[in-house]
Parts: sequence; structure tokens; C-alpha cells
Amino acid sequence: MTTSTLDHDAPAPAIEWTGALDLARVEQPVTAVGAGALVDDPVDAAMLRAARDAHAARDDASWYYQYLPMTDEGVFFRVHARDTVPFEDERGLVVLPE
Repeated sequence: MTTSTLDHDAPAPAIEWTGALDLARVEQPVTAVGAGALVDDPVDAAMLRAARDAHAARDDASWYYQYLPMTDEGVFFRVHARDTVPFEDERGLVVLPE
């Protein structure tokens, strides 16, 4: 998962983040290869999946594949969340065998 601060108001309605993860802590200036952060807390991971699924089900979810519009303590974030696969490291990179 990566986040970046929105430079404008989030599309209405933004999703209010209530999980334990501090979105600002995993903020990146740009979404890039290896810039992700593993969310290993099962409660936060389940909350992100639920938010992603609820957002995808909206009729106006044109931004679904780009980001989830979320707020955390009044700050708007673009949240990029996806499920990982077993052979990725904690940054989302595939570790090649030596």
C-alpha cells in the first residue's frame, strides 16, 4: 500500500480511515516500484479490502484503479491498496532466486 497527500479536495464522498495504521507514516511523494508498505495487521488489511470493495461498487468509482480517496484526521490521501502475492517482499517487490 502507498499513500500520497491530495493536492485538492477528495472526490465526494471520501472514505474516513479509522484503522490503526497512520496513513501519513506510509506516505510517498509518488507511487513507484518498491515504494509500497506492507500492511500486516489483519484488522487494517481487512478494513482496506472492505474500503476498496465498497469504493469499487460505487456507480461513480471512476478513480477505482488509480486510488481510494481517504481522509485521516482531516487530511485527504490517495490510497493505493492491493493484495500481495506470497513471493513479494515487504515493499511489494518480487525477490528473484539467486
